[in-house]
Amino acid sequence: MATTSEPHERARQWFREQGLSVTEWSMARGFTPALVHVVLKGERKCLRGQSFKIAVALGIRPPP
Repeated sequence: MATTSEPHERARQWFREQGLSVTEWSMARGFTPALVHVVLKGERKCLRGQSFKIAVALGIRPPP
């Protein structure tokens, strides 16, 4: 099981503060909710592809 880093925790906190569900956010941006949850848990390195795009949108990784 992966440990969650500070950027991942900040992203999850942002969802709580906004009162927004991960599903709402992901669907509005064209991402699958399951993959967004995987990224939020830190289970992916998010180096490329959809997981990278999600991580950038969440502020977990810097934009290219």
